[in-house]
Formats: sequence, structure tokens, C-alpha cells
Amino acid sequence: MRYFIIFIVCLACISPVRLCAQDAPIKFGKIPKEDLLMTSYPADTSATAVVLCDFGSLRFEFKDDDPVSSLVHHKRIKILRRAGFEHADVVIPYYTSLMKISSLKAQVFAPDGTETEV
Repeated sequence: MRYFIIFIVCLACISPVRLCAQDAPIKFGKIPKEDLLMTSYPADTSATAVVLCDFGSLRFEFKDDDPVSSLVHHKRIKILRRAGFEHADVVIPYYTSLMKISSLKAQVFAPDGTETEV
């Protein structure tokens, strides 16, 4: 009887329930003025670059009875000095037989607010 109760509790825990975490902390293309005006990072004044935000959301669905996952990843990096340019290189892990990259977007914002699509 005890194993049956444990089984029911485990089944209830893994049942398909839509889980939602908090809202995205940043929006693509919307840069706050204080981020554009930042010239040094207060917690480490010698920093050459700082990651302002790095978050993602992962979604699983079934299409034609095949499981499909979708990852949306946002990363915002503030370059403070020329030496920080190396931190702007972003690597996307990719396995050709398993993955497909779509809707890739990147933007560069100058301190004056002008933007460049990459």
C-alpha cells in the first residue's frame, strides 16, 4: 500500500502541467538609458565588460508524435573598454544531426543609442 501511495504522488508530480516562471527580465532591442550611459561597473571598476543579463526559456512540444524542444536565449553584454571586445564573442553550441538554428538576431548599440543589426 505504501508503494502505491508513493507511485500516485510521483505520478502527480510528473503529470503534464504548464509551468511558468517569471517574465523575461529584458526585451530584445529595448536598452535602458542607464545601460547606454554606463562607463564603469561599480562592483568592479577594473572590469572591461559586464554581462547585464543572460536568460533563456526552454519549451517542449510534440509535433507529429515527435518531441521537439525550442530554446530562446537572450544575452546582453556591455563593453566598457576596447579590451572587453573579446567578451562579445558568443558561441552557439550546435549539433548538425540534432539541432536547427532559426530566428537568430543580434544588435550592436553605440553609446549614443544608434543601433546596428548584425
